[in-house]
Amino acid sequence: MVQQRKPGGWSELLDGVDLEQPVGMLNQLRFNAQAQYAADSGEEPCSGAEAYARYGAATMPILQRIGAQLLLSGTAELIGPPDEWDMTFVVRYQRWAGLIDMLRSEEYQAGMHHRAAAVADSRLHMMHFAAEGAALGERGA
Repeated sequence: MVQQRKPGGWSELLDGVDLEQPVGMLNQLRFNAQAQYAADSGEEPCSGAEAYARYGAATMPILQRIGAQLLLSGTAELIGPPDEWDMTFVVRYQRWAGLIDMLRSEEYQAGMHHRAAAVADSRLHMMHFAAEGAALGERGA
């Protein structure tokens, strides 16, 4: 089951954030074995991983347009349950505002049914970039 941020959660998350600053998003995903499309969706049956690839194909042009970059992808478990996540990656957005605009756009929303069909569980961690020379644990700019 995919957990959603509770109502008011975005406003709490963004409280005091400079929307012109960059932000990173760590994505941890576990896929459904079979994509869970609605019966009347018209989508061809596929695996969750294949459905996520459809979502990625729809989303990548938007990410490129707003200057977002895939920084890291892949995972190897060091601590924690093995095989907990099927895919892990970090995306850097040039501005919080660009991320928010993307999430609200009709173009992005049009591909969200692929993500919903694909993902059995996920964690999305918003990450501030540390100021140069900052110590671990200090919040970034």
